[in-house]
Amino acid sequence: MTTIILIALGAAMIFYAFKVMKQRAAAFASAAAGLGYSYSAHDSPFTGTDIDGLPLVALSQRHVFRNVLTAKGGSPVVITEFQYDLIRNKHNAGAISDGDSKNRGGNHSLIAYRIAHGSLPKFQVYSRGVFGNMNMPLDKETYQAVVHGGGLDLGNEAFAKRYMVICDESAAPQVRMLFTPFLMRALVDQPPHTWMHIQCSADWLLFYDPMIIVLKPEAIAPALARVEPIAAMITGKAAEPAMA
Repeated sequence: MTTIILIALGAAMIFYAFKVMKQRAAAFASAAAGLGYSYSAHDSPFTGTDIDGLPLVALSQRHVFRNVLTAKGGSPVVITEFQYDLIRNKHNAGAISDGDSKNRGGNHSLIAYRIAHGSLPKFQVYSRGVFGNMNMPLDKETYQAVVHGGGLDLGNEAFAKRYMVICDESAAPQVRMLFTPFLMRALVDQPPHTWMHIQCSADWLLFYDPMIIVLKPEAIAPALARVEPIAAMITGKAAEPAMA
């Protein structure tokens, strides 16, 4: 009798989860139509070779993409739920809170812009102060930089208190030119208690807030409004204000 009850409860839970997932998919499909976006339930926008430089995608395991919204003009792509597993390893990749090799994972909403191949240097921007309470894929160099308080010195104390910029030494001159006072001020002026992580590969400019697990349909437009000005500055599509 107990076994039958447990089986019935398990079946009911599975049915409920499936129903919730279906309702969520319908809500995002409707939101996509309202924004003029196309909708895909599971398709990844990445090709598999264009993620070099995106540790969140490249170094995590067993990717699951859900409720992907794509602007019909090309970019940005909004991935409302990117679910992944992460094998932490202090010698290579993983969360910096400790260095064991347990299977952990995460669930994030991503906003990604397809960029012309090689138009931007590869770099990563991490918000300080949120590393110890999250699992995040890190390559070996970034792991060392985060642990030891490293990062590229951009000569802006207010920016350095809130963000860390990581890049290869060969890319440093380009990254320094990219991070103008205009861009750094815009990042420093992000609302308190919010975080913006940025990863740039040869083909993608990726944004996510590590403290926001997944977006709700009504949160997509505000998230885009927050990210789009920063993306425009990085890609050179935003004009800098005239000097007084």
